[in-house]
Amino acid sequence: MKQWYEAVSHTSKSVAHKNEFEKRLTNLELVIEGLPSKIEAYHHLLWYKARHSIWSGGLTKANEYCQQAFTAALYRDHSNAALGEIIKESLLVAAHQTRPDLVFLKRLKTAQVYFFNELLPAKYQTEGSGKYQVLANNEAEAYRTEFKRYYPDELCYPGIKWSVYKQKVGHVLEDIDSSEHTDSKRKKIEIGLDGGAKRKTTPLIYACLNNDVEKVEKLLKLGASVNALSEVGESPLLIALANLDFSEPTSPLDDSIFNLISVHVHSEKTLNSISTRKMNFPLFAAVESGRPEIVKEVLSMSKDITIDLKGSIEYQTPLYACLGKLAMINNPSKFKESLMSMPSEEAVNQLKPLFAGTSSPFNAELSTHLSAQQQDQRLLAMMDALFEYVTERFPKPSSMRQIARILLNAGANPNIEVVKNGMRYTPLMLAAELNEPQLFKKMIELGGDWKKTYTVPVGRPFPKRAIDCLDIAEHFESHDVMRYIQKYLTD
Repeated sequence: MKQWYEAVSHTSKSVAHKNEFEKRLTNLELVIEGLPSKIEAYHHLLWYKARHSIWSGGLTKANEYCQQAFTAALYRDHSNAALGEIIKESLLVAAHQTRPDLVFLKRLKTAQVYFFNELLPAKYQTEGSGKYQVLANNEAEAYRTEFKRYYPDELCYPGIKWSVYKQKVGHVLEDIDSSEHTDSKRKKIEIGLDGGAKRKTTPLIYACLNNDVEKVEKLLKLGASVNALSEVGESPLLIALANLDFSEPTSPLDDSIFNLISVHVHSEKTLNSISTRKMNFPLFAAVESGRPEIVKEVLSMSKDITIDLKGSIEYQTPLYACLGKLAMINNPSKFKESLMSMPSEEAVNQLKPLFAGTSSPFNAELSTHLSAQQQDQRLLAMMDALFEYVTERFPKPSSMRQIARILLNAGANPNIEVVKNGMRYTPLMLAAELNEPQLFKKMIELGGDWKKTYTVPVGRPFPKRAIDCLDIAEHFESHDVMRYIQKYLTD
């Protein structure tokens, strides 16, 4: 059965193929029923029945067979390889139901975590909740889009045409002339070409995306709302701030739109809304501008801003991100080295939401794709040029230090953990690593716990398992921080 299936999988099929598959399924069932313990092989039969149902266009039935095959293959040592493939195909089938089968999707992802050491998403737990989030924000949509790449119409049985669902992930491409979007009197518009990713947004957000200052000014005068969000959680303010991101090569660093948008009253929801793909939000984007006055302006918009809201693909607080930017500015060569090196397993997992709809949603295949890019000399040369360009846009280290102080004065918590390379790191720990004595001291004064520890991940050579700020300072030779701890914080 396996050899026959693999031989015909990637070829166009006829009614004869359908009849042959059905005959082989009947024979396989008879063989399995004659085995001493049919349950040990039954998952194979259910798996092939699911595949036959897919080619037949019966996705509801295929999903039922996938669930049965998955359950039958669980906890059987001899079928781990098969279980991995069953999970992979089942994720696609469950996601491509008329309404994605989220319950089954979560079961499948949980099994990947437990049986195949799949990493959880960067945001794996809602703050204050004991529930784990095994699916990234746009992961179900990524599987939904990938389904038709695995099972295109032309490789199914004759007459099968899959339902066309709106593609919500991937690059949003447009006609060269899309000016009618900003001229629209509608509150919501849809951007994107037929056959590709589409997105509902507002004319004002669209004008901000294109850095069209004149159109933004016009729309605001006509009463366009700054609190209307796009389908993926973007606001005009967020886009205006993203245009100031010094580390993004395509950002114009033009604050004209921010100046127009920021004078309007913003709701708590708008200020704390996190975008789906990049998990960005206004305060985080303000930090990425590298401009203290921008951060102050955003914080002044409302007392209800969540100062320690987590975001970005690394799921970190604005304070932690600020220190990360400071590290990049102080040591650009180290940052470049990590950027140009092979992506770690954690990095691949974090990048997956950004590649949703444009590359494989499976970590192993995405890792292969990214590793291949690292071998492309033309791409490496382009990345090198982009890095040099971005380096020229870096703010002064003093600006990032000032932003950190602004955040701390606004109540940012230096003890909140961020998962980094398998470690639960805090902003205070990062300040110790970077040898930032003044920031470290300020964090201590505001309740920073230098004795708080993280556990060294299994397999990493280190004389201690529980590591505190003094250990970090000693390891990274952060002498100023080390002296401060020893002089003022130890007995």
